[in-house]
Amino acid sequence: MAGRDEPHGRDADDWFDDPQPRRGSRARPDDRSTTAGADDWLGAGSARPLRRRPRLGPLDALSERGRAIAALGAALVVLLIIGLAVGGVFSSSKARTTTSLTVTSAGGTTTAPTLTKPSRIAAPSVPLKPGDSGAQVKVLQRALATLGYASGAVDGSYGPSTQAAVAKFQHAAGLTADGVVGPKTRSAIRTALNNR
Repeated sequence: MAGRDEPHGRDADDWFDDPQPRRGSRARPDDRSTTAGADDWLGAGSARPLRRRPRLGPLDALSERGRAIAALGAALVVLLIIGLAVGGVFSSSKARTTTSLTVTSAGGTTTAPTLTKPSRIAAPSVPLKPGDSGAQVKVLQRALATLGYASGAVDGSYGPSTQAAVAKFQHAAGLTADGVVGPKTRSAIRTALNNR
C-alpha cells in the first residue's frame, strides 16, 4: 500500500482539478495551467469568449419584410374599425335613411348612396278630423306611417284611409277609437314617436 501516505501532487489526468494561481504570482498569458485558456481544446488563441444570445421578442424574429407586413396588417385593422365606427355599426339601433347622390360629369352620370341621419318625424300640432286637409294632415299621415299605421298616400287629405289608420292607432294606444285626432291622441302619437 505504498503511495497512500505520500502527498498528492497535481495529476495531469484529473479533469476536475481546478488549478489555482499561486499567491503573489501573476498569471502569464501563455501559462495554460493558470489562465482561462486551460480548457481550450482547440489551441491557444483560437478560443472565443462565449456570448449569451439575447432574448428575442415576438418582432425580433421577423425579417424587415415581415415587420412591414405586420405593420400594414395592423394599420388595415385600425382603418376597418374606424370605417365601421363611421358607418354606425357601433351606434344605437336607430335606423338611418339612405338617399342617393347623383353626380353628372363629362364621363356620365354616377349615383352613389349617402347616409343621412333619420329626420325627426313630428306629431300634428293641431286637432284634426275627417275632411280636413293641408300640411298638418301630411304631418299626421307621415307620423302614422312611421309608427306602422299606413294611411295610403301622404296627400294631405284626411279621408277614410287616414281615419281608419288613426282609429287603429287609438285602439292600440288604449284610447277611444273614433278616428279623430284630439289632444289625447296627439299626445299619444308624440310619445310613440319619441319612444321608437
